[in-house]
Amino acid sequence: YARLGIPAPWDCYAVEGYHRDLAKVALLILLNASSRHGAVYALAHKREMEDTRTAIKGSPKAFKVAQGLLDSLCHLHKPISQFFFTGVGSSLMAIDADIAQTVVDKMLRQGKVVLPVHDSFISQRSHVPHLREVMAQTAFEKCGVIIPIEQKY
Repeated sequence: YARLGIPAPWDCYAVEGYHRDLAKVALLILLNASSRHGAVYALAHKREMEDTRTAIKGSPKAFKVAQGLLDSLCHLHKPISQFFFTGVGSSLMAIDADIAQTVVDKMLRQGKVVLPVHDSFISQRSHVPHLREVMAQTAFEKCGVIIPIEQKY
């Protein structure tokens, strides 16, 4: 969404009739797969099919669910559909890694240690307000967007 300069939905993984965890995996597959066929196959074989009690992975039902969910996501995210089935995911992951590294570097320059974990950071509680500021500032510098930042303990 940021590449096109348009706002993203508040929850990109909220797809009516589908478990959010499965939709999250499906959207990542849409961005990483190079073909629709490959995306359907990959999603149908994901463990989240079973973890969400949707279908037995690899089963005919899993393939049907995968096709339906991918169709729903393509419709829901029509504004960015030009990026689906292109393999753009690796370049997006590189941007994400660059943002995380920059956040770590900025915090370290101020003597504050943060530990990046997947799509979040662990820090001392006293550093959280500054960390949130650095995260928001860095995302805006790198992508031109304001990101929602959740705080969990």
